[in-house]
Amino acid sequence: MQRKILITAGLMGMLSVIIGAWAAHGIEGFIPNTDPDKVKKIASFKVGVRYQFYHAFLLLFLSLIPAEYFKKRIFWVYRLTLIGVGLFSGSIYLLALKSQLGIEGISKFLGPITPIGGLTLIIAWGILILYALKLKKD
Repeated sequence: MQRKILITAGLMGMLSVIIGAWAAHGIEGFIPNTDPDKVKKIASFKVGVRYQFYHAFLLLFLSLIPAEYFKKRIFWVYRLTLIGVGLFSGSIYLLALKSQLGIEGISKFLGPITPIGGLTLIIAWGILILYALKLKKD
């Protein structure tokens, strides 16, 4: 399981760098200057990248938990983190670029997805806290 989480952390981190580089350099030309929300969209997109990167680090740390301490709860943290990043960052990416991608019609659907993703990430962190509280003190 640690190997799987480490690979996922690496992939998520790598994608964060790729998407973040595009957000820093390529998104300017993708969103036209005539878009009145251009600055807001770029800032929002960068929030999605930042949260994706933070959670790549979370997965990296999860992968370092020794096998004898690896419990079912850690697997839940892993799963919920993947789901949460997909919902949170993914919906932010799509909402920021909906006009350019021609998906304006799904805004009503995507809007509520972002906070659901955020809540999923909060639950993942909460499970990690509960796991830590149940560890034996050395």
